[in-house]
Amino acid sequence: DLYVYLRKRAENRKMLADIEHLYNLMHLQRRAGSYIVDTITDSYRVVHCWRLKKALLELAGAINGKKPVREAADEFAAKFDNPYITTLADIIRYTIESGDTTRMLEDVSEQIASIQQAEYIMLEGRQELELILFMTLLFTGLMGCMVYLMGVSFFNISGGLF
Repeated sequence: DLYVYLRKRAENRKMLADIEHLYNLMHLQRRAGSYIVDTITDSYRVVHCWRLKKALLELAGAINGKKPVREAADEFAAKFDNPYITTLADIIRYTIESGDTTRMLEDVSEQIASIQQAEYIMLEGRQELELILFMTLLFTGLMGCMVYLMGVSFFNISGGLF
């Protein structure tokens, strides 16, 4: 159970860059007036994660195949355990049902960018901590060797009096 949770979490972290590109592309194309299905189809080219690519193509195909948008978006969101994918499905539903979503796409895109920046800062901090730990262990090892050698030298100099 823990393994599945950690795997999903790692996969969501890997998909975050793709999701950000997806939101940025959708935002730009929606501002340009593109139809949402064309936007979804074009976003397929930007995404690197194979699961997300496949799901986007299936979503565009379902909407083009006259499947109800709500049902297609729900199926798309159900394939992932990711809040940004769920939000994207909501935005797609809203776009088809009411129209303009450019502000929503922009807001989510900014939020994802800030999350990626925070994760980068955390990674940097973790690497710095690992470096400090390594240097501390190295210093402790060197000090231990020096104390040992000093003790052996002192014992040899004293002629074994102790």
